[in-house]
This record gives sequence, C-alpha cells and structure tokens, in this order.
Amino acid sequence: MTEPSRSAHLSAESESIVDAYRVMPSVQADEGTSAVPKKRLIRAIVGFLINVLGCPGLGSIIGGRVRVGVVQLLLFLLGIPLTLLVIGGPLILGAWVWGMVTGIQMILERPRQPPHAASPPAPSSTAAGDGR
Repeated sequence: MTEPSRSAHLSAESESIVDAYRVMPSVQADEGTSAVPKKRLIRAIVGFLINVLGCPGLGSIIGGRVRVGVVQLLLFLLGIPLTLLVIGGPLILGAWVWGMVTGIQMILERPRQPPHAASPPAPSSTAAGDGR
C-alpha cells in the first residue's frame, strides 16, 4: 500500500530535478565541442614551436606555464656548459623532450569552465525531505 505513494513521491522528485536542469543555461552543448579561444590556441602553438625548434622552456613561459617553463629553461641553460662533461647532453635532451611534451599538452588543453557552470544545482531540501 505504501508502494504507489513512494513511486509517486520519486516521480515528483525526479520531475523537479528535470525542471532544474531545464532552467540551467546550456552547458551540456559546450562540453562536446572543442571551442578553444583563438588567442590561447595561437599562444600554445607558438610556445610548442619555440620549445621544439628554439629554446625549451621559453615556449612554455609564452604558453602560460611559467613555473614549468622556468625549470625547463634552467635545465637547458645548465646543460649547455655541462656538455664539456658527459652530463650536459642528457640534460639538454631531457629539457627538449619535456618542452615538447609541455607544448603538446598546451595545445590539447581544454579551456577552463567557470565553477558555477560545471556543477549541477543542488536538489531542494523540500523535495527530498517531505517524507509523505
């Protein structure tokens, strides 16, 4: 005898959740697309090219990853005088590979969404706590 009232309560609760999602701005449509701002994409491509063809770390700094870029740049610059010793070559190679990977990550990175758009609305306390 309590089963019909329980299913009616669940149905009303699920309808209120569906209504809440209808009121939300259309965030779901943007999740599947790769609408990357042009400036960020251009910065990432230029950073990748500088990391690969020029100076590892400098491209990462240009791409917006300052801490990683500074470490890559220091590793690269430290490796140059150490090429007289055997350890300089692997340091330069490591900085170059790390810079290339960072450049690829910058290109493939999705833009950040504002926190309020990423989380669904919390269910209202009246719908969940009726107990009818």
